Amino acid sequence: MVRRTGQLQLYDGAKGFLDSLPGWALRAENGIRFDHLESAAAIAEIQPGIAQHFTHATYTPDWNSVTDPRAYTLALADRFVTAGGRLVRANATALTATGVETDAGALQGRVVLAAGAF
Repeated sequence: MVRRTGQLQLYDGAKGFLDSLPGWALRAENGIRFDHLESAAAIAEIQPGIAQHFTHATYTPDWNSVTDPRAYTLALADRFVTAGGRLVRANATALTATGVETDAGALQGRVVLAAGAF
């Protein structure tokens, strides 16, 4: 369900690439491995067939992809409940210093707010 596929972040010019560098520096500080690619030829070595107007890219070889997001989300929820967590479906109306207010009442303590397609 989770595959290590790598990821290629493409830029169609030097400006977008240069603007992204502070974010990549932060990733490097946190141990994320990546390689900057600064030519269409270097990009083509990793992903042949990419349009030539992409002149810069950053490749993260350790990037993981989820093949079935719904199944993955349900597995995470199941593991959370098995470990003692409680799932509550409600609309969050306000965050507070101690939790979250919802249309189903207040939830105190550690709270995970999650939203998505499911």
